Amino acid sequence: MAPGKGKSGEQVEWIVAAASAVLVLALAGFIAFEALTRTGGEPQIGFALGKTLAVADGYAVEVTISNQGHVTISDVVVEGAVALGGGQSETARVTLDYLPAESDTAVGLGFSQEIDPERLTLRIVGYTYP
Repeated sequence: MAPGKGKSGEQVEWIVAAASAVLVLALAGFIAFEALTRTGGEPQIGFALGKTLAVADGYAVEVTISNQGHVTISDVVVEGAVALGGGQSETARVTLDYLPAESDTAVGLGFSQEIDPERLTLRIVGYTYP
C-alpha cells in the first residue's frame, strides 16, 4: 500500500477503473453496431419545395433536399426545370459539396421570372461517393 493511501483510496481507484472500462467497452460496442448496420446502401434523396422569393435578377425557389439513406454523397448536382409556355422552358442547377447521410439541406434555384411551383420538376443530375 502506498504511503498516505488507505483501503478506501484503493477502492475508489478500482471503481473508477471499472467504470472507465465499462464505458470504453460500451462505446466500442456502439461504434461496431453502427458500422455493421449503417454502412453501405444507397442514398435516399427527396425534395420539398419552399417559398418563392424575389431576388435582384429574378426569382429563387427554396428547395430542401434530404438524404434519408445511410451513406453520404458528394458533388451533388440538383436541377430544376420548369415549362414557361409557348414551348419554352428554363433550367436552374445547383451543386452541393456534400449531402450527409440522414440529413437535410436547403438550396435556392434561380429563375428569370416567377414560376408556378406545381410545374417545377426536380432531379438529381449526378453525385459521387466520397
